[in-house]
Amino acid sequence: MQNRSADEEPARQPSVAPIAPNGPGAWQYRIGVADITQRDAVEALRRLAYRGAVQFEWNDATTLDWSAADETGAVLAAWDADGALLSTLRASVFDHAAQAEAFLEYSLEGIDVPAPMLVLSRAATAPGAARGGLFALLRYAYLSALPSTPVRSVAAIVYEGAGHSLSMRDCGYEFFEPCAGWDTEARARTRPLLAVLAQGRFAHSLQARTAALAGKTADVLIDVAAIAAALNAQCAANGPGPAR
Repeated sequence: MQNRSADEEPARQPSVAPIAPNGPGAWQYRIGVADITQRDAVEALRRLAYRGAVQFEWNDATTLDWSAADETGAVLAAWDADGALLSTLRASVFDHAAQAEAFLEYSLEGIDVPAPMLVLSRAATAPGAARGGLFALLRYAYLSALPSTPVRSVAAIVYEGAGHSLSMRDCGYEFFEPCAGWDTEARARTRPLLAVLAQGRFAHSLQARTAALAGKTADVLIDVAAIAAALNAQCAANGPGPAR
């Protein structure tokens, strides 16, 4: 869910900037894929955000550390122009429902989530930037990358009452109550729901995000190619899902 190393330099320079017509140096936010050199900032941001979570209580902060799931998956990140990490989201691709269930610790029984499925987790935004629309920008970034991948659905556990759930509904996500859950990481304070975006709604969702963010992306630099490459690498690996 949400930096300590606010003055730390970003891990890498984006190679593609489809959204930044004003040229280099004219952007406010930069979105791309973080790597292990950013682990301290990512871990600090997660701990800070989860400590203040309203919808759930996290059991053990050490499980927010950079892990094999971060190495195998793609850690999307948003930095400001000074290199401060403001928001992050992990994107993991699975080829089988059983893998996704073990990862999420919630049942997918009776819920249509076609594979390859993109499972989102570890969403975190710095408290001071929580109302800056960074989750919406991260969503816009991965939605922009999806057409270049074989991903057929997107899924995430969202707690009832979470602020970003409304915008997710607006851009085509459907919400289901899992028939069973065995979450060992968090104690829910509100009802956990599975948000699912089917491939047939990818284009609609991107259009909805584009419209909602009208006028807000001119100063955002997004490395769509790097995000797509990270997702495609997971699809190509076609191996067992990483441990959480």
